[in-house]
Amino acid sequence: MEEEGFVKQRLKVVTVMDCVPGDTDVGEPITILSLSHDGEMEEPLCVSIRDTQRLIVDLVISLASHDDDFARYLLNTYFNNADDDADDEDEQE
Repeated sequence: MEEEGFVKQRLKVVTVMDCVPGDTDVGEPITILSLSHDGEMEEPLCVSIRDTQRLIVDLVISLASHDDDFARYLLNTYFNNADDDADDEDEQE
């Protein structure tokens, strides 16, 4: 019996093998993501920089929603500096 509000999904469980910067044939910056599934390498994924940015934010949100220490470190170190906010306001005036 399914819990109320939950839908069963078939999820493909993958392992991240590598994530490196790259360029397309026309020189656009991309991220190349290599995954494996059941011990077999998958075709590498070409991720645009815009989607890389979105993925970074969504991954940190996922970590933070699970009360992850690394997410807390990232948020406190890079996104929660009161001094930077005050400096930004001073520069705008």
